[in-house]
Amino acid sequence: GGTVILQTDVTGIMREERQERDRLVTKQARMLRATLDHLAQSICIFDKRRRLVGWNQRMEDLLKRPLGSSFHGGDFDSLLDRLDRLFSYERLSKVDLRAWAHRGAGRAPLSFEVRRSDDTIFDVFMQELPDGGFVISFTDITDERRTSQALRELNETLERRVEDRTTELGAALEDARRANATKTRFVAAASHDLLQPMSAAKLYASVLEDRMMEDADRDLVRKTASALESAEGIITALLDISKLDLGLATFKLAEVELDQLFASLANEFVPHALGRGLHLTFVPTSLVVESDEAHLYRILQNLVSNAVRYTTGGRILVGARRRGGDVVIEVRDQGPGISGADQQVIFQEFQQLRRSTGEPQGLGLGLAIVDRACRMLGHTLSLDSALGRGSCFSVAAPRALGAAPRTPDQPAAAPQSGVLVGLVENDDALRNSITLTIEAMGSDVFASASGEEALALFEELGVAPDCFVLDYQLGEGMLGTELVPLLRRRWGDVPMTIISANRSAELEAACTDLGVELRHKPLARADIAAILARV
Repeated sequence: GGTVILQTDVTGIMREERQERDRLVTKQARMLRATLDHLAQSICIFDKRRRLVGWNQRMEDLLKRPLGSSFHGGDFDSLLDRLDRLFSYERLSKVDLRAWAHRGAGRAPLSFEVRRSDDTIFDVFMQELPDGGFVISFTDITDERRTSQALRELNETLERRVEDRTTELGAALEDARRANATKTRFVAAASHDLLQPMSAAKLYASVLEDRMMEDADRDLVRKTASALESAEGIITALLDISKLDLGLATFKLAEVELDQLFASLANEFVPHALGRGLHLTFVPTSLVVESDEAHLYRILQNLVSNAVRYTTGGRILVGARRRGGDVVIEVRDQGPGISGADQQVIFQEFQQLRRSTGEPQGLGLGLAIVDRACRMLGHTLSLDSALGRGSCFSVAAPRALGAAPRTPDQPAAAPQSGVLVGLVENDDALRNSITLTIEAMGSDVFASASGEEALALFEELGVAPDCFVLDYQLGEGMLGTELVPLLRRRWGDVPMTIISANRSAELEAACTDLGVELRHKPLARADIAAILARV
């Protein structure tokens, strides 16, 4: 029932424990400081009261002063004042940072960039700690930003160079297109101007042939006329290819009866084929296609002409057959054939296969015209050929259904004699050649060089011509189409014909509206005869 009191002196134990704890804390502090000092970032740590409790050497280097007891205030506001003197903020302000630090627990991480006066750039990251304090790290990103800026400038430089090169290439391409268009317009203009004297030369040759008495002389004139026709073909080909290149060629899709086209082609080429010992056959057909009659005729004309030119013996067959919703028009020959390598180039301009015949070679534009015209009309052009086995060129055009039968063309009447023709043509050579041709047919001509001269001449004579032949382009004066209503006002509804090398749809429409005939240069004797036959 007594009481025992035991007293044990633990002073040494407590002292040892306290010393051990102090050693551990000191060791941990040293380890933490060593860890912080070995980091690449500048770091400072604040407790929940915003007092500075930790930092590394890099932080002192960043602030350019030691921290700890010598750091005035030792809190976040003091550090912020120091930072504000050293740095400029890219996005946030000093007020924003102070508000974040004073907000208490629940702060969201904050990241932003600051720039020092020596243009060093730091990425600042502020992160809340579990005890309510927070840590701030400063990472030097100057090299990264400089590399990024260098890459950005390099990219911009490359983009500018690409843009400059693209602009230069565009300018060069535009110059090339402009030069090509200029060349094409020059060819078109030159071809147009050449058709004037060509018309005169052909008509002079026809008049000269009528006047020749000796067979040898007549044969010489025929050869001259043949040479002129070859030159005319070349000029016409140049004109066609230039119009197709410039996009000036116009077309109007309509129902075209192939049998009538075949008949016209037969009249043109069968005599020539027989003269070369070839058997040219056009297979009769009732098929009708959707196409432009003039351009389709020109396409087939070039294909048949090539077949006659390159076939040295045997047959040439032209026919048409159905294939689905299309009609395939074929031109087959028993010529030498075309190799695979040549098939890649024959549709280019000025490309020709070698021939053993002595006929004029031309310019090699026929198939180039065919290719462009087919693409313009939407027709499919094909070639099947092999060396020694002949060739087959085919054109596929849409088949027209329910086409109304066309009225057969009436045979042309023979030219009448005793016709009085009013001729207005500003080109002296062509005016004289037309006059001689009409007079050789037994008719008379009152010729004028301009519209004003024609009006004055016929007013003075007081005679009504039986028909008028008017050039479309009359130099600096009025156009032929402008002269038509003036003549009709004085002489009534007299048959009139406009002659021109202009093959535009606008001129054809203007002549249709005026109710006058249009004939294209170069004129042949048959054109003059047809004009007189209308009277």
